[in-house]
Amino acid sequence: MKRVIYSEEHDLFRNAFRSFVEREVVPNQARWREDGMVDRETWRKAGEAGFLCPWMEEEHGGAGGDFLHS
Repeated sequence: MKRVIYSEEHDLFRNAFRSFVEREVVPNQARWREDGMVDRETWRKAGEAGFLCPWMEEEHGGAGGDFLHS
């Protein structure tokens, strides 16, 4: 069943985020648990990809999405 609340843009964002998690997060989870933190490089990559504060205006460093991108 197709969700009517989300647009194609939301679907693209969700798919991109899913790929990011599979590529950057899943392989590192055990190490992060052991270290007690996520490394800075992963946060940087997430920010560069527009996954941090996606609802925030671009002029303030966000991706310019809406609340549904959260």
